[in-house]
Amino acid sequence: MRKHIKTIAAVTAIVCCALQHASGQGAPIGDAPKLDQFIDGRWVLRIDRAILVERLGLNRHSEQVDESEYRRISKGSTYPILVSDRGARVEIDGEKRTAVHPPMKGVRSSSTEPIVYKLDDGTFAGGRFVVWSGKNGLQGELTIYGSGVPLISSERGLISRQH
Repeated sequence: MRKHIKTIAAVTAIVCCALQHASGQGAPIGDAPKLDQFIDGRWVLRIDRAILVERLGLNRHSEQVDESEYRRISKGSTYPILVSDRGARVEIDGEKRTAVHPPMKGVRSSSTEPIVYKLDDGTFAGGRFVVWSGKNGLQGELTIYGSGVPLISSERGLISRQH
């Protein structure tokens, strides 16, 4: 009986740590890239949260989105990212879908943190790609604008160097 309790306690601890890490509450990753390292090269955005479709409807009057509007998702999309021109340009690949015809291309539109790229190529009505430092490394947001509605989709997740 005691052996089973110890096993259950160990499994519970592992699951809790994994959930904390996935939600950005775990300990920082020692070798995670910093914001000033988001420069030329290949990166990948792994989506772990998104806004539910019903929150994107006609009643939305702003393109600004609060973290509380995002919901955890499993098996989110993965977007390969190419950063070039000393961090001034970004190219995001992915699957073709309504209003998105990858690669989506954009230029940096912010000189301060967070890094914001305005996406003009590969999207029907534009979009943005935002990068900031989170507890566990770089975080990213890919938001696609609509015509008649401010947002079609908005997804967030961890950014890492592509190996």
